Amino acid sequence: MANYQANGEHINCSYSDLLEERLQDDFLDYDSIVIVEVKGDRFIEFSDMDDSDTAYEILDELEFNEIDSIDYGDWDALSKILGEKESTSLREIYFDCEDFEEITQAALLYYNKSFVTIFSDY
Repeated sequence: MANYQANGEHINCSYSDLLEERLQDDFLDYDSIVIVEVKGDRFIEFSDMDDSDTAYEILDELEFNEIDSIDYGDWDALSKILGEKESTSLREIYFDCEDFEEITQAALLYYNKSFVTIFSDY
């Protein structure tokens, strides 16, 4: 099991829908939570981008790697990977809310140990 230890920070991304399009098929896995890291020199530029053509161009330069995956709902395992504080925060904001009652899979995207977004099968 990986020890990623997220830093508790969040990066707002203007084009998270483009990330979802790119990642959904590769990283969503039934009854699992997959932790994914994006790498690339231009990711911060991508996250602040206002122009969709440039955003698509930068997206092609980014690299996505699976850090680890856990069984959906195994919060102890998630805490071991991301840290107790990060795991608790994700549960409060996403997993323990009404919108996620029917969710069976999710992918958490990080950049440099900062949370970017979550994708699910909703």
